[in-house]
This record gives sequence, C-alpha cells and structure tokens, in this order.
Amino acid sequence: MRTALVAAAACLLAGCCCPPVDVMPAPPEPGADAPPAPRVLRPTSPTNEPKPPELVELETRQVLAGKRVKGLSWEEVNLDQAVAYLRTITGLNFYVTPKVREELLEDVVITLQLDDVSIAQVLDLITEPYGMRWEVREGVVWILSQRNLAGPLRLRYYDVKDLVGPQPPSKPYRTIHVLVDEVKLEVHPRYWESEKVALEGRNRILIVRASRPVLDEVDRYLSAERARVLRPGLPAAMKTRFEKTKINLSVKDQPLGDVLKTLMIQSGFNLVLDPRVESDVRDNPVTAMELRDSSLLVALTMLAAAAGDDFVWIGQGNVATLTRKEFVR
Repeated sequence: MRTALVAAAACLLAGCCCPPVDVMPAPPEPGADAPPAPRVLRPTSPTNEPKPPELVELETRQVLAGKRVKGLSWEEVNLDQAVAYLRTITGLNFYVTPKVREELLEDVVITLQLDDVSIAQVLDLITEPYGMRWEVREGVVWILSQRNLAGPLRLRYYDVKDLVGPQPPSKPYRTIHVLVDEVKLEVHPRYWESEKVALEGRNRILIVRASRPVLDEVDRYLSAERARVLRPGLPAAMKTRFEKTKINLSVKDQPLGDVLKTLMIQSGFNLVLDPRVESDVRDNPVTAMELRDSSLLVALTMLAAAAGDDFVWIGQGNVATLTRKEFVR
C-alpha cells in the first residue's frame, strides 16, 4: 500500500498524464469505530405553490420601506412619469386607478428635491398633497383617490357574533381580533394608520370610528362575509392556476375587450365578458396598465377595477367570466 501511494505522488509531481492509481483505504484497526457513511445529498424539488397574499404584501411593503433613493430631482413631473420611475427602481408593479385618472391626473405636477429617502416616503409625498393615497394589494402598489374617504368621523357599533368563533369547514376559528385585522387589511388599509380613526373589537362587538364612506365600506365587507361572497366566484383551484401564470402587459388607451384577448393569448385561459354586461364594458378604455412578470390574477383584479367597483370575476370549468356582483348568487 505504501508503495502505491509513493508511486501516485511521484506521478503527480512529475506531471504524469497516466491514469491515476486506485488506492483503497486501509481497513479500520480491530476495535476501532467504522468511518461514517458518506452523506447522500438529495435535491429538493422546487415548489410552485404561490405565496400567501399576506406574505406577498409584507414583502412588497418591505421593499417600499427598505429601498432608498439618493439625489432625487424632479421638476414638474406628472404622475405617470413618477410612477414609471418608481416601477423601474423597485421592480414592483404599480396601478393608477381610473378614478384618479379621471379626477386628479391633470392636477398632479410634482417638483421634488430629495436625498436618501425611502420609496414609501416618496409615495407619501406624491399622493397625499394631491388628494391621493397608496395601498399594497396582492403585491401591486395601487394609487387611489383620497376624496371618497373624507368627511367627519362617526362612531358605529357592529354586532359580529355570527362572524367570530367557530366557522364552517371552509373557515378556521376566528376571534374578534382576527376579524379586526381582516377589516383593516381589506378596507382601505392605510386609512387606519391615522390616530384620529379607530377600529377595535370587544366582546364580539366591532367598534369603528371613521368617515361615512369608510363605514359604508365596512358595512359592505361584513355583509359580504355573511353572504360568503367576499371575492366570489373563482374556485380555489382556478385562482391558484391564475396566480402561478405569469404575464407581461403594456396597455395605454385600449378597449377592455381587446386587453382580455391579449391576456387569453398569453395565458391560454378562457377569459370572457358576461353577455349581460358585455355591451356596457367591452369598449371601456383601459387607460394605462404596465405589468412585468406579474400573475394573471393580479391583472384580472385590475381589469375588474377598471370595469367598475361592482364588477367581479367568477369561474366555472375552465372559463373565467367578468360580471357584476349583483349577478353572483
């Protein structure tokens, strides 16, 4: 054995190209522990399961709070230009709602000189002074009108005994505190950051101090929960497939029907308009929508918002249909 090792070492030092000599390890001495078995590494199969919406929103907010801008200098920049810049440096998707475009877009002329600020701070400065606000929804930064939330604060009590405690199999056990968190997440999330408003739960009673428009939204949310039609229609399996399907979309002043055709070609899914609403919304212009490597579900959510506040996607078989909420039973 010693001769074989010496020969192998001499061969390597001399730059020999001959095949290496197989050297068998010496057997362990009697009574010695056997050498450990070699560790076998098995590759883990990547998972394609979509992230929970709560995690997606958390990660998006972390980007907005953690990404910082140095030497920002804007002189009379419009909202689309500002959003395009933020989209480029963050890699996130942004959506300016139709109401903002219709009511506020022409009034937004931004001049900023900033250094070492977070993207969240920039968003505050380009929205709040112009009567807008921003929210994160399913990983997309929405820019919305603030006007519909204004007004004097009112106090309202909601008896929610039927919504907390044990739920049907489709819903886990929910406490009053969980319901409070759900309402804050679903009804204008950033609105509740103000110290003047309040949303809390006591003894299965929801106590809300907010403006009338926000209270109306809370009413609608709770009614939808009771009817189990919150985000109705799309079966869980279909939503999962839509969430896994990635699309790229660049739209400016295109009819809603044409945008749906583009998404059908990209995704391979059947996306149709309910015949009862087709004539009303088919030619509605989608003024601007820019999505990069985003999920089909996000795109469909935006298109439903572009059609109107009372529109929703429903699904059956392999067909997803855009319709009015009043038609959903």
